[in-house]
Amino acid sequence: MYAESTLVTPIASGETATDGTFHIALPPGEYYVIVNLDANKDGRYSEGDGLGGYGTVDITTQPPVPITLSAGENRKIDLLISAHYDANGHLHATPPGIEAHIEQGILAGRITWDGYPIQQGILTLSYSPDFSEPIAIPITVAGDGNYLVNILPGTYYVMAVMDANDDGKTGITDGVGIYGTRHPVRGEPAPVNILPGQTTSHINIEILASYIDTDGNMAEIEDGGRWEIKRRFGEPEDIFSITRNGRVNEEWKYWTKGIGFLWEANGVGWELGDIEEFTPKTDVAAKIKESKSAAPEPRDLTTTEQQDPLQTEQLPGVIYLTYDNIIWGISPDGMSVPFDTGHSPTVANDGTLTYQDPDGNVIIRGPDTPDGSLLLDRREMAKDVVISPDAQYIAYTRPDVGNRSRVVMRHIPSGSEYVVPSTALKSFTPAWNSDGSMLAYVTAGTIENPNDIASNAEKQRRNIYAFDQVKTSVEPIVVSPADDTQPAWSPADPNRLAFTRTEGNHQQIWLITYAGDGVPTERQLTQKGGSHPVWIPPEGRWILYENNGQLWRINTESPITTEAPLMHNGQIVFGHEPAILGGAVQTDTKREE
Repeated sequence: MYAESTLVTPIASGETATDGTFHIALPPGEYYVIVNLDANKDGRYSEGDGLGGYGTVDITTQPPVPITLSAGENRKIDLLISAHYDANGHLHATPPGIEAHIEQGILAGRITWDGYPIQQGILTLSYSPDFSEPIAIPITVAGDGNYLVNILPGTYYVMAVMDANDDGKTGITDGVGIYGTRHPVRGEPAPVNILPGQTTSHINIEILASYIDTDGNMAEIEDGGRWEIKRRFGEPEDIFSITRNGRVNEEWKYWTKGIGFLWEANGVGWELGDIEEFTPKTDVAAKIKESKSAAPEPRDLTTTEQQDPLQTEQLPGVIYLTYDNIIWGISPDGMSVPFDTGHSPTVANDGTLTYQDPDGNVIIRGPDTPDGSLLLDRREMAKDVVISPDAQYIAYTRPDVGNRSRVVMRHIPSGSEYVVPSTALKSFTPAWNSDGSMLAYVTAGTIENPNDIASNAEKQRRNIYAFDQVKTSVEPIVVSPADDTQPAWSPADPNRLAFTRTEGNHQQIWLITYAGDGVPTERQLTQKGGSHPVWIPPEGRWILYENNGQLWRINTESPITTEAPLMHNGQIVFGHEPAILGGAVQTDTKREE
């Protein structure tokens, strides 16, 4: 442990236990941490010994970064051995903690701070959403904010800390952003899966908070609703920026939509000053587009992994999703509209929508209740609520005695209920087929896998069953040694069902098809990860699903060439828990021009 970046005089030291852990007590302050690996245990620097430091993946080219400790704080950090000594005592870079047979993955994305240029910062990875054991990687971003790093395969949460004053240290006024949420202080980050030999792209992070003291406390930056405007209308077609009385004013024009917004700088954030509505001017938008095409910006080589071709396959009329505990709807005209706070949206064929609010109440919005009404009180403890295609029923999970959970079907008009029969200890995540006659659901603790219920999610082994309402019978659909969840029936073929399979630390979308003789065939669709599949009606060729906090789509007839993110207004759609109302719209739902 060193108090100065020169790393000349250590102020404390310690040895690791056999499992690599260590404990060092220090007073509050700023420190630099390095680790020495005595490979042959001779007590001196010799060939093969290793060296690493906090916040660097190559100590031969990147010095350790400081870590600040406050009074009473217990900080957990990871140190990576990133160099080794040769026979002459010279250091050589070594992939940190990586054996030769372990193939790395690539994490790529864009870091932006609205109104501020950024270059240097730290990308922090963690296995837990509270970032209690961070892995710090110094980064330099390109002019448009793109970054790219090589890391070990695994599931991570990602944070960016950008250096606001170029002092090379993390401190007051430095910007903070967390992937998967616009609220770094109170939001929930999205996990990111890194697969060996693959690039996980579009892990885009917005700087939306800044440090306000030396203890690491943050305050969120108010943007005046700029993010919501971009989500609804896309990127501005024209931007004007001027300074009035020492205060920056920025005007956004959406010529084809007939609307404009005036923003005024407020500290490091923004506030909305005025909204202007006018007759759409498509000729102005066309001229702007033509001028931009005539003068293309220089290409940045670091953006290669960010470029995905826009798709034009047909998608449903309205897509519902959850982002930062808000229900959004993407409509055919390219608009994104926030509906309400909540999560877990599901939709019937007539557009009736159900979801759960932040308090756990189940809300229903339909033709007779456009503003929403209470369907189930939170005291019902309902989870996994899904509405039937005809909007007459909901199915949901309810806790039962003896630490059990059961799937319940409820008739919405009358309130009458029917508990789906099952010998499983736990049943959950029901899913209706296209005509509402079959209900698939997931079980744990079944006869096939009696030890399925485990506190460790990696050891879960769940199966999928189906309840036939006509025959009042239960049949196994997917029973395997893997962990199978989140069933979704094809809208066009009752013999096909998509589901999420977890093997190891990664989830993928699979498809099971039953032939005429009743023999099932399983097939893995995705290769880059996926969960929460929903079919795109009515043909049932495409599946929409969640991947790394984004919405992706895949064609079940040609999955190898069609696995890609969903585009909306030319941008990646970030969100969770998709639901679909049938209709026709382009995969890239660009605004009409």
